[in-house]
Amino acid sequence: MKLARLTTPAGTAVFPWLNKPDSKFESQKAKGGEYHVDLRLSEEDAAPLKAELEKLLAEWTTVKNAEQKKDKKKPFRPYDRFPWQDAEDEEGNPTGEVLFKFKRGAEWTDRDGNVRKNTLQFVDSTGAGIPKPDDIIGSGSKLRICFQVRGWASPLGISIALDLVAVQIIELNSFVGADSSDFGFSATEGFVAPPSEGDGVSKEVAA
Repeated sequence: MKLARLTTPAGTAVFPWLNKPDSKFESQKAKGGEYHVDLRLSEEDAAPLKAELEKLLAEWTTVKNAEQKKDKKKPFRPYDRFPWQDAEDEEGNPTGEVLFKFKRGAEWTDRDGNVRKNTLQFVDSTGAGIPKPDDIIGSGSKLRICFQVRGWASPLGISIALDLVAVQIIELNSFVGADSSDFGFSATEGFVAPPSEGDGVSKEVAA
């Protein structure tokens, strides 16, 4: 059930899949792939958002459990995970920041069994709508996320999900792959790869 539409403060993207849907897992493939991003916010910026989400979750739980009581059924128990968590560094130490997890399936099926496409909307730092960027939106990009808060309940418990709607790109950090220093390598004498296509080497094109 849709509960509210909210927009985050500016935060840092972590492992985003926004240019195209991720289909690594079977659960993602079942949705035609999945767009997702974790957004890292400072504790100060995260606090009002967490408070609003906790309020919506409490209201949703009250409504659903009232229905359960009316139908003489057991109340839903809280699901054991929230769509946000405290951020940690590589050694598992808290950083004082919070990660919010946003997702959206690339496809959905309507009541008549027709498969529909979900598309994300993108805007630039001025708020102007733009096409999906050609450059990959990589980790470290500064983003704001518009999302739909959706309540859900199942035998697993009751909670809320944060469904992606739109992305504001404030600072774009394009993904270019890992740097050699990430693997502990440094420059030394020896083999040097020749330039490849696209590295600025002109090539004649046959007529």
